[in-house]
Amino acid sequence: MLCGPCVCLLLCLVLSNTVLMKSTVQGTVRAKPSYDVSTAPAQSLGELETCQASLMLMMQTELTSLRTKVGSLENRVTSLRTKVSRLENSLHNVENATSRAVAFTAKISSDRDRNQQGVSLGHQQTVIFNEAITNVGDAYNTQTGIFTAPVAATFAFFLTLMGVNDSTDIYLDIVKNGVRLDMVFALGSSDLYDQGSTLLTTHLRVGDQVWVRQYRGNAVRGGPWTVFTGYLLHAD
Repeated sequence: MLCGPCVCLLLCLVLSNTVLMKSTVQGTVRAKPSYDVSTAPAQSLGELETCQASLMLMMQTELTSLRTKVGSLENRVTSLRTKVSRLENSLHNVENATSRAVAFTAKISSDRDRNQQGVSLGHQQTVIFNEAITNVGDAYNTQTGIFTAPVAATFAFFLTLMGVNDSTDIYLDIVKNGVRLDMVFALGSSDLYDQGSTLLTTHLRVGDQVWVRQYRGNAVRGGPWTVFTGYLLHAD
């Protein structure tokens, strides 16, 4: 079955032949260099113009439809490019995180301060675990006692401490950017060799810092008795 534009084109050809036949005089076609529309019957010329207009309208409709489809495809291509870009960024973050393992364990190297057992601490003093047992990724600073997150991720932190037998009770905070996350305490002279510990998880952005800070008490045992640990659990 012929399509609409084809039918119109065929009709135009038939009308053209009809006009030529009507211009024939006694079996002889008048010799003209081209068809002169000015001599065509008004009705035939009108039908031809109507057919041409109908054909043009159909072609314009088809063109509009094609433009709409092209526009829709362009939108889909843009959407796919955005999704691909997001996936590439996610893959880059995962590769960056997995290529940078982060873990540390550090302790206070000395267990004596001025010939007294334990290490003295001042008010809200940062506890510096100056001896790194493990420091994969170098995110923990043994000079400042501060851990700085190298990637956005969820981290775990563990702190264990021992009180000093001939001192007051000791309370230590684990802080994130200066805000307390958790607290650990151990008794002093009232309970010899008392220990306390905690384990917590928290999400850190790149550059966030975590450290241990004195809250109450004036001394803590060093050496293997007071240890700070942290490690990456899951990168963003």
